[in-house]
Amino acid sequence: MGLHAPWSRFMPTLNGNVMTSGGSLNLAKGQLGIFDIKDKTKDGLVAVDDFSSAGANDLFQLRLGNNEIGVTRGLSNKNKESRAFRLSEVKGLDVFVPNQVKKTDKFLIGYDGINESKALTFNVNEPEILSIKLEGGIIEVLGYEYGCTTLNLHFEKESADQTNQEVVEKAVEALRRDVLKEMIPVTDAINVSVINSESPSTPADPIAHTFYNLSVQDAGDSNALAEVQAQFGTKVGRTDRDGQTSVYTLLLPTIDASGVPADFSPETGTDISWTAGEECNAISEEYIIQLADEDAEGDRLTELEEAFPDLTIVVKEVESANVAGGCQTVYSTTITSNIVCEDCDPILRNTFETEAPKRFGFTDWEKGSKTYSETALMGIKIEGKETVNVPGESIRDSVPFIDTSVRVSVAGGFRSSVFSSFVEGSGDRFAVKVLQRAEDLENLGGDLWGLEDRDFTYFQGYSRHRNVDGHQNEYIKLSLGEETVLKGSSQYIVYTLKVQPKSFSQGFAGQLEEAFNYTIAVETGKQAGVEALLNAVATAAGIPTVSAS
Repeated sequence: MGLHAPWSRFMPTLNGNVMTSGGSLNLAKGQLGIFDIKDKTKDGLVAVDDFSSAGANDLFQLRLGNNEIGVTRGLSNKNKESRAFRLSEVKGLDVFVPNQVKKTDKFLIGYDGINESKALTFNVNEPEILSIKLEGGIIEVLGYEYGCTTLNLHFEKESADQTNQEVVEKAVEALRRDVLKEMIPVTDAINVSVINSESPSTPADPIAHTFYNLSVQDAGDSNALAEVQAQFGTKVGRTDRDGQTSVYTLLLPTIDASGVPADFSPETGTDISWTAGEECNAISEEYIIQLADEDAEGDRLTELEEAFPDLTIVVKEVESANVAGGCQTVYSTTITSNIVCEDCDPILRNTFETEAPKRFGFTDWEKGSKTYSETALMGIKIEGKETVNVPGESIRDSVPFIDTSVRVSVAGGFRSSVFSSFVEGSGDRFAVKVLQRAEDLENLGGDLWGLEDRDFTYFQGYSRHRNVDGHQNEYIKLSLGEETVLKGSSQYIVYTLKVQPKSFSQGFAGQLEEAFNYTIAVETGKQAGVEALLNAVATAAGIPTVSAS
């Protein structure tokens, strides 16, 4: 704080609750009221919401309720209170409405859907590199030095038969299989997809799938996830966590109403329904394996079926119309790809990818032949992914609140190596188009927890109980009602009431005038009561009113 800067005090409300009538002794935790200092009743000071008849010397006070506890020598249940002020000492009212749009970094490298000259092209035996620098978000959480790391995407055209499409798709597939520290997949930090000018509006033979979401109040740990997955016998993922509520998501083929998952039964005996979300597509791709026949047993189809009970395997018809030759047989199966959702343009849609079944003995499965286009214009889309962690009340002292995204920087087309005193690689920079730069949400409750704790100490005269160095104070904190009133992932509008109350002092002037900024936080969408109350003060004080809408 500067030498002559106002004192700033933070007063967060619970759900925007206000008291407009009644007594201050009945003020609930997180409820805001303005009270007439001289108007006292058995229920405390009287709440005021109309100041039109206030006199020049009438004194008022902002109060924010605390949890009701018994008074002891060391503890008090008094409300959070402003300095008493007259309407003539109210100097201003401001409102800050946070940006409510979250954005992530998005880049196009190479072909951008418009400029054909920017398409990625490669020369035989001239390897090139695309460098992708990642900062913040999960990268910082994983403990990388300086909170950043760089990934290299390698392109190499090994023969004249390879097309630009094949080079780009294989490079992107290799990057997606890479991992960060602690074996965290690269795809947890960024989305990387192939841009292909010839991508059809609808994939051939799409297999429709629907995402289903389930919201459950639970511990948010691996055991809670296991409880959900055990009831449905299919892969379930936790896709969000807000306070005590987890959001689980599963994916099922889109068939009809019978495909909707059954209700989830928590231990409380309550049934919770799944909600249908986005519908996306998958495709199937063929994989083949060629095996030597057993001497007298013929083909090994039965053996393969026992080794891969989840796959449908058949003997493949080969070009010679024989299923075997040289005492060998070719077998075929189909694998369903990843799920790909629609984008604003088919060329920006993610790439359908499949993964080969595990090796059988010493033989690998190979993907069936794929035809690559010689005329497709190729590019790459890279997007930073969000990193969100909203700890519940019981762990927020030891687990950080995070709501941000990975920041991305890209540059490519570099010469990748030097051999025999000459440089390999064309050295022409790849064209990079910035589609969007990251912006985090402002004034999230989790970001304001520090201010709430700071001024808890100021108003109460002691610090709230917290977990420090393994010493557990959760029982004490809950008993005293010291839980935060701020919801971690909700945004808050902040009103600032500026007052300059005068008081008598023993100094030469005999009077002291101090400036205070009382910042009142209210969850976005729940500000009507708080705004009306503060505007009533502003109107009576003759200063401009505000509007958060």
